[in-house]
Amino acid sequence: MGYDWPGNVRELENVIERAAILAQGEKLRIEFQSSASAQRDETDKILSFSDLKRLERDNLIRCLRRSHGKVSGASGAARLLELAPTTVYSRIKALAITDNDWAP
Repeated sequence: MGYDWPGNVRELENVIERAAILAQGEKLRIEFQSSASAQRDETDKILSFSDLKRLERDNLIRCLRRSHGKVSGASGAARLLELAPTTVYSRIKALAITDNDWAP
């Protein structure tokens, strides 16, 4: 009753059905995380080096989309990222980002 269910009734039905299948004839157990517990788990999450690189690449691509591929200048990606333009160019090369990755 104290759990704030984030989904709809169909999702709840699927969770109960899955728990029934996994119970294999034993007592049905459904454990809901409290929202405080879920938040704590998220802040304790450790990212691998490849996860961080993927995040960095995705962020740089979003930034290039917003700046329409412009790296330097007032509305460039470097300004948005608070980095030197040379650093952004180096990251683009290191992360193998091409025009096809960010262009519409």
